[in-house]
Amino acid sequence: MNFPNFFGSALALAAVLPDAVSAQSISGPKTIAVGAFSSVKECTVYEESEGTNYSASSSAVAANRYGFVAGRSEASYSTWRTWLVKDCIDHFESLRSTLKAALASAGHGLVVSESGSKYVVTGSISDIRNASQSASQKGFSDQRNTMEVTFSLLVKDRNGRSVIGRSINKSIDLDRSIAAGGFYTSSTSDGEGLYTALEREVSLAAAKIIAFSFTPITVESVNGSKVVLSYGAPTLDTGDLVQLMTPDGRIVKMTVSGSVGGRSVANVEGRQDISNVPVGSVVEYLDPSSAAANGRRFERVDLP
Repeated sequence: MNFPNFFGSALALAAVLPDAVSAQSISGPKTIAVGAFSSVKECTVYEESEGTNYSASSSAVAANRYGFVAGRSEASYSTWRTWLVKDCIDHFESLRSTLKAALASAGHGLVVSESGSKYVVTGSISDIRNASQSASQKGFSDQRNTMEVTFSLLVKDRNGRSVIGRSINKSIDLDRSIAAGGFYTSSTSDGEGLYTALEREVSLAAAKIIAFSFTPITVESVNGSKVVLSYGAPTLDTGDLVQLMTPDGRIVKMTVSGSVGGRSVANVEGRQDISNVPVGSVVEYLDPSSAAANGRRFERVDLP
């Protein structure tokens, strides 16, 4: 859910939220339960069988008027059955517990509760895939292979109404190699740790979406090109990209440079004057996979 950037009272903020996410829920605790999560499982099908073989024989000698006659009898049978076994592995079985931890660390009145909660979060992981990217120019090359997943998130209120919904993509590097000016470096990752890393990325992304939807990031102070924001690590951490709209209609992007005690500092990109941005202005988080985060970063300026 994306919130428009605007300035004004808390009443104006409540007006742009769904009915289920009211002004009362913003100011009070937001209790949320982590429901069912599903993911594509890796399955192997193989054949198993069992049974027994039995055989027996006997012989006898009998006398009649023609002499002695030998006789022999044999009996054999088998019981055998075969069946197929489907063995599945869920690489994201710890997603619920990881998401609970991420939500619990968000703060701002967000409380994880198994019972009596106002909201329930569910979701699914699908479309696990590998992707390759490469870039090169004179004296430089960067090649990487990644594992990517699509994550679908849904939050409903206690009446079953959907209040938050989002589909996001997350990826991690399988291997990467960089060559520049005679220097070469490479790295490789494999094993179950790949899924653990993806699980962590997905959980943190979901926690950010939920936390910022209920209680948006706001400006606490402005000092030159530095802005103090109302969230800190791990929900908002070093390197994260955010943006706001100034009263005169300019979109200003900022990069988080660090956080302390539940607050963070962001630096304005480019030479933009933000002295007219009032305290309490809403700031939007830009997910790295979003178009806004990967679009043009600076405004075009006509030179004299």
